[in-house]
Amino acid sequence: MKPVFGRRSGDRSQDDATPASAPKPATSLGDLLVPVDALVARAAYLELLLFQELSAIVNEAPALANKQHIGAAANAALERHRALLGGAEAAAEQSSITRIGEAAEHFSGYPERVLGHDWAQRLLSCHLSSGFFRDFFGEVAEQGGDRYRTALAPVFITDAERDQLLPVIEAAIHYEDGLGDRLAMWGRRIVGDTVLAIRLALDVPLGTSGDDLVPDGEAQLEKLASVLYAGHSRRMNTLGLAA
Repeated sequence: MKPVFGRRSGDRSQDDATPASAPKPATSLGDLLVPVDALVARAAYLELLLFQELSAIVNEAPALANKQHIGAAANAALERHRALLGGAEAAAEQSSITRIGEAAEHFSGYPERVLGHDWAQRLLSCHLSSGFFRDFFGEVAEQGGDRYRTALAPVFITDAERDQLLPVIEAAIHYEDGLGDRLAMWGRRIVGDTVLAIRLALDVPLGTSGDDLVPDGEAQLEKLASVLYAGHSRRMNTLGLAA
């Protein structure tokens, strides 16, 4: 099966001088990376999506303290969105709006698949999916080199910012009988869709093997998935939810 997005010059870090008869196997995630600008736009879109969802959840949160935590997390996501695009003014330019629109089309359908049925599920989705993507971009920065690390720097937030939503989720689990079990099931439910979305972020279309892009590509994607699953398990365990 041929990739839907095709194979474009400069899309991967594989050496174009390698003869077609003897393709170079992927040796790291860096061999699967798409251009920096494309990943930055996709990261900026995901932060905007997080801002939009948290802003909507604020209205449903049952307590003022909850609203404060969620509102602070929403504002932080908006700031990261703007910083990725070069600041508030740059984010408002038509070129940035176009790039974000293209990124939204790239992840078409994903937000709806992980949208929870009530405010607690929706909040958990925000916490877990954003954690997945932060871990992903961390791996990109680690294996892609200085250009990727510098361009994606706004994504790498402090532990204090990372944990802003935890007290709200923990309090909800404590005060509502049965919510922990329900959220544990929901946390497991969104994993598959989020990992598929991360493959899309690398231009690996649904139903396509990474080997169609570079030799040994699927093995590199499996290594990436193992890292992401481990991070997800840690976040679930922190909340007392079985991953």
